[in-house]
Amino acid sequence: MNNDDELKSVLRSADPAASLSPLDPSQFHSLKGAIMTDTTTSAPVSRKRAPLIWGLVGGVAALAIVGAFVIPSLTAGPEPVTVFSAPVVDPMATSLKCAEPTVEIMQTATIAFEATATSVEGGDVNLDVSNVFKGEINDKVQVLQGNPEISDGGGVMYEAGTTYLLASDGENIWSCGLSGPKTPELEALYTSSY
Repeated sequence: MNNDDELKSVLRSADPAASLSPLDPSQFHSLKGAIMTDTTTSAPVSRKRAPLIWGLVGGVAALAIVGAFVIPSLTAGPEPVTVFSAPVVDPMATSLKCAEPTVEIMQTATIAFEATATSVEGGDVNLDVSNVFKGEINDKVQVLQGNPEISDGGGVMYEAGTTYLLASDGENIWSCGLSGPKTPELEALYTSSY
C-alpha cells in the first residue's frame, strides 16, 4: 500500500457521510438539474452600506490605537522593588564579633550599591538607588531597619534623606561596617573593592 492509498483510507474513515447510502443516478441527475436551473440568488449587498462598514472599521481601528496607549498606562504597576531580608553580620566573622572590613571581604558581596533613604515606616526602609558598584539591582530598594539594641552587627540604622553604601549577598544587607551611611572611609573601601 502506498501513501496515497493510506491517505484515502484515513479520509474515508473521517468522512461524516460514510454511513449514508450513495445516491442512485436518477437522484443525482435530479439534484444536478435543480442546481443548474435555479435562478434565485441571494440579495446583492447594497453599496449604500459600504460607508457604514468602513466607518465601523475605522472606529474599531481608532479604538485599538487609543487602547494601545491608554490601557498600558492604566494597568502599569509600580516600579519593581528589590526587597532584602533581615540584616546579617559580616559573612567572614569567626565569632559573634565583627571582623575588620577589608577589600577581600567586600569583594565577596554579590551586590554593592549607593542609595538614599526616601522613607522609614516602622521597620521598613525605602531607598532610591543612585549608583551600582557590583551586581544588578532595581532603582527602588526596600530593606529592614537595623536593631539599635545590638551594638555590633545589628544592621544599619536608616534615616530618611541620608545616603548609604550597602553591600549584600543578594538576600541580606551586610552590617559590621560593610554597609552604612556614606562616609569618605566607607566610600574609599567601596571604590577600592570595585
